Amino acid sequence: METEQVRIDNIRKECHENKFHSYGKSYVYGARVNKYERRLRIINFIGLVIPLSFGGYALAFGTNSINEYAVYIGGTVLLVQLIFSAFALVFKWDDELAYSLEATRDHNLLSQDFKTLGQFAQDDVAELTKQYNILNEKLKSRKEQDVKHDLSDKERIKGMRWSLREFQIKCVSCGEVPFSMNKTDCPVCGKY
Repeated sequence: METEQVRIDNIRKECHENKFHSYGKSYVYGARVNKYERRLRIINFIGLVIPLSFGGYALAFGTNSINEYAVYIGGTVLLVQLIFSAFALVFKWDDELAYSLEATRDHNLLSQDFKTLGQFAQDDVAELTKQYNILNEKLKSRKEQDVKHDLSDKERIKGMRWSLREFQIKCVSCGEVPFSMNKTDCPVCGKY
């Protein structure tokens, strides 16, 4: 049977591990947010600018003054935009963006909460266990939701590198503490 101090030390250790992994996941989901926001902005921009440009030009100078080459070019750009809009709808980029925003926030909060609990753990084992169990249930719930939007191996490696860098921890494979997010030859923290 473990003593109270051993139990406290084990909870602190688990808090630091959960803090580490949650922090990495918040980075990865944050990167997804940037990716989907950028894609959706481009689609929306092209979908508005081309028709507004032609409409404004036609209103100002009349439809006879529009060059037929401009119509072909504008039509081609709009066709490409339409195809990407279809991709966005079919692959649910709006939903992915919303989920990634939520996951980034939740993993950030979980990382902070585990960090706080691990650093300032109370000596009262019962209270500490209660707080840890509450946080662990939140983490479990978040992980269950994350399964539907699982991370790729490359994303996992990026998250690992981000956490190693933030918390100044040596990689178990290469033995180095990452100082940047640049790729390396390490299969654990650098090949993404």
